[in-house]
Amino acid sequence: LTKLSLNENLLAKLPPSIGGLTSLTNLWLRDNKLETLPPSVNRLDKIRTLALGSNSLVEIPPVISDWTSLTSLGLSNNSLVELPASVGNLVSVTQLAVSSNRLVTLPASIGDLQSLKELWLDNNRITSLPPTMGKLMRLEELNLDHNQLSRIPATLCQLTSLRELWLHDNRLSELPAVIDRMQHLQVLTLSNNKLRQIPPAIGFLPILSELWLRDNPLLNIPAEISTMTSLKVLLLP
Repeated sequence: LTKLSLNENLLAKLPPSIGGLTSLTNLWLRDNKLETLPPSVNRLDKIRTLALGSNSLVEIPPVISDWTSLTSLGLSNNSLVELPASVGNLVSVTQLAVSSNRLVTLPASIGDLQSLKELWLDNNRITSLPPTMGKLMRLEELNLDHNQLSRIPATLCQLTSLRELWLHDNRLSELPAVIDRMQHLQVLTLSNNKLRQIPPAIGFLPILSELWLRDNPLLNIPAEISTMTSLKVLLLP
């Protein structure tokens, strides 16, 4: 058995015998009532996809950090208050979803996820981002909508592969002046923040097609935006 789906079964726990399924590569456990995983799952070292969304997890089961073959990890809609530093061990993960939890901060080790392409952190309580996120050079999509960020580190602008950056509904009062370094950015959502100024550099994002600026106390709009020939959607205050 290589794939097992136990979604939507109201499971409160898994039997220890699940550790005997040592050939498993895909395990779907969404929409249950799991609070943890049994220790026996440490034998499932071939797991590549693990879906634990919509359960009752308050912490990431420690064994997950040992699964270096993991490429997709879903943890959305739980009650996680933090990500452990050991999350940085997941060097093969390309997709990480931790939306709709109770995260306030992120560990610096998140910058060690060098294979990461998609990171969903929306609907948490995150107040700041570690500068090490600027090391995620393969990241293409970053969703931070509905958090409590007042600023983003300038190192985030080093993410030259980033195509979509979602920052709607935060508390941002400023943006890095070097935002134009994200030359592959296509979607940038900044609605419902506290921005009074937009750096002129935003006008030099060559393929930006969607820009949300609605519901900000903007004092002016940079003239450079009018020269953005790739822009198809512009939401203004």
